[in-house]
Amino acid sequence: MASNKKQPPVAKKVTHFNTYHGEKYIDEYHWLRDDKRENKEVLDHLKAENEYSESLLAPLKPLADQIYHEIIGRIVEDDESYPELKGGFAYYQKTVKGLQYSIGCRKRIDEGSSANEEVLLDLNLFKEEQLELQAYEISPDHKLLAYTLDTTGDEKYSLFVKDLTTGTTSEEVKEVSAGTFWSNDSQHLYYITQDDIRRSNRLFRHKLGEQRSSDELLFEEKDLNFSIWINRSMSDKYLFLGAGKTTSTEMHYLDLE
Repeated sequence: MASNKKQPPVAKKVTHFNTYHGEKYIDEYHWLRDDKRENKEVLDHLKAENEYSESLLAPLKPLADQIYHEIIGRIVEDDESYPELKGGFAYYQKTVKGLQYSIGCRKRIDEGSSANEEVLLDLNLFKEEQLELQAYEISPDHKLLAYTLDTTGDEKYSLFVKDLTTGTTSEEVKEVSAGTFWSNDSQHLYYITQDDIRRSNRLFRHKLGEQRSSDELLFEEKDLNFSIWINRSMSDKYLFLGAGKTTSTEMHYLDLE
């Protein structure tokens, strides 16, 4: 008697060799790598895998829906974060029922309760299906917003700058690490890039509006055991750069003036 159970899709095998340290290794599923998400054969296979998973888990859907609604019922969907007071503004994030992403906002402090809300960044309006926001940095003069965004899921971020006066946004640098910080003149941004093994290793300074090729390399970590990160001092006077591995960490600092 034939079974009506849906069968899982089986990926074909295609001979492909990778060479590491002078040695060849076979990878029969290398063809499934599609960094641009454009290969129809790969996308069709992934669609088939998703359809199989859905059919297999279909009996659990009523329970999954029940648990989901129980969790949602315990979450305050319309909410606001505690405001950060800086430069005459109160900055905060708010969530709205039915929307996936939080919304970055601010109000003028001197206008009190009558202050109008200014929406700085609302990812719910973006067309991309997948978004991951990391850096969210207001410039020292409070006229610009720098943020890093991943739209593919590969943790390669693009650095954007939004003019809060005009509302226009420019993409400044592609394929950076998550974090970015302003210089105190509000005209430069510090960002980190990764090497071929996805290790954060280089710190650059970028001047707004200029080509990436003119960005200044400030620090490069050549020891493969170390990766780097950046942060800003609470006084806003210094940029800290950390370089660390499992058992050792060192710190460098830069005057943001």
